[in-house]
Amino acid sequence: MLKIPKKCADVVVVELEVRAQVRRFVELTGHLPYHMDGHQHVHVLPDVREVFAQVLSDLRIPFTRIPVEPGLHNCPWVPAHLHTFYMQVEKDALDSVPIFKHYGIRYICVFIT
Repeated sequence: MLKIPKKCADVVVVELEVRAQVRRFVELTGHLPYHMDGHQHVHVLPDVREVFAQVLSDLRIPFTRIPVEPGLHNCPWVPAHLHTFYMQVEKDALDSVPIFKHYGIRYICVFIT
């Protein structure tokens, strides 16, 4: 499992990358995305979530995802090391809620498939 050290994200680099990805999306589609999140939920990491929310707010991208999976706490088939990872993602996600609210970013907690 990849461990990301605390305070490793350079917020300037994160901001530039998020803006570059949005710019590329607009080039390809002709419009802003309605929703953004991060691969493996990187958008809720402590060093990333504030700049992520600020960029979405600046660009008027209204939605993100809060990766909380109902029932995950009681899944006996999830290996222990992954369960630990998922629980940390959930904690980071829930800790992101006040920041996303502050910037006016709305979110959904689950996707229905």
